[in-house]
Amino acid sequence: MQETPRRKKSSPQTRLLSGLLSVALFAGAFTLSFGLLTDKADAQVAPPVNTKPQAATPAPDTVPFGENVRFMVDIGPYQPVKPLASGPIVSPVSVDTTPAAETPLSSAPASSSPASGTPASSAPAASAPASSAPASTTPVGYDPKTLGATGFANIPSWKAVNSDVVGWLRIPNTNIDYPVVHHPDVNYYMARDVYKNNSRNGVIWADGEAQFGPGKSTRNTVLYGHNWTNISRNPRIGNPNDVMFAQLTAFQHLSFAQRTPYIHFSTAEQEQTWVVFAAFYTDIDFYYIACFPDDTLFAEIVTGAKARSEHIYDVEVAYSDRIITLSTCTRAFGPSANQRFVVMARALRPGESTETAPTIVTNPSPIRPVL
Repeated sequence: MQETPRRKKSSPQTRLLSGLLSVALFAGAFTLSFGLLTDKADAQVAPPVNTKPQAATPAPDTVPFGENVRFMVDIGPYQPVKPLASGPIVSPVSVDTTPAAETPLSSAPASSSPASGTPASSAPAASAPASSAPASTTPVGYDPKTLGATGFANIPSWKAVNSDVVGWLRIPNTNIDYPVVHHPDVNYYMARDVYKNNSRNGVIWADGEAQFGPGKSTRNTVLYGHNWTNISRNPRIGNPNDVMFAQLTAFQHLSFAQRTPYIHFSTAEQEQTWVVFAAFYTDIDFYYIACFPDDTLFAEIVTGAKARSEHIYDVEVAYSDRIITLSTCTRAFGPSANQRFVVMARALRPGESTETAPTIVTNPSPIRPVL
């Protein structure tokens, strides 16, 4: 019979090393197995990873020419620093009412001080009023008959269409004759029309902080509207293709401003006419969109608006007045999206009449954006 080979007997040292190696291999195998079991258990309880692609931020050139509401920056809350006051915001000064030739914006001298670097409270009061009521001198071209109806009667029927409708805005000598909507989210109507459908032109909408309804009042009612078509340094007047706030920029022209000293904005609770006191270009560093400013900020808004205004309006604004701000985009000063065209007006006081209008003349040195 064939003999089976026998294994060679190992030495004690060899047996010791072999034993240690076996222990090490066993420990490694146990650790690997435990890790796999742990990973499997974690996979069963861990939330799934969200692999849905995130929406990309629009490139600057895709942002509409309409309002980027609240300037798309975190401006933070304004801290009240002054108790309530009374009386006019600025001391009356004399206004030169000598007619001046209308100068195109492109050839008009720009202010040497950028708007962003000049505190509104220290801005020159070149547009300060001469009296507490609109002057009796009627500008050339103003016809009270052009005021027409306020649009107040339209509000109930449109509110039945959309409960967010809070008022009606009508500006004589333009096609701005629209319902005004309000939503707590200021961006809600950024790309929606009055029917809440997606819309490039949108609708006229109020700032989310504004308040409407019985017993409610807003010190500075801020209204936004898109301007896609009339954004140049020399805006046209009366083109029917310019919708929403695209015809607002006509206020840059002195002749138009003189023909249009009053606007109508009514709410469901009150029919109201307003007298314009400023029409200006600005960059977004000028904070004019506070709906409930304290007296200090209110004065900065009014004096800052008057200093920037393309025209000097002989209209006084007092701390007790309510004002309205109409804001839209422009590209009058280049491609930057950080520029706006703004018209401001105050509510007519008891006893004031629209039969006459304030004196409106060219502002020789308005503060303009430096972008």
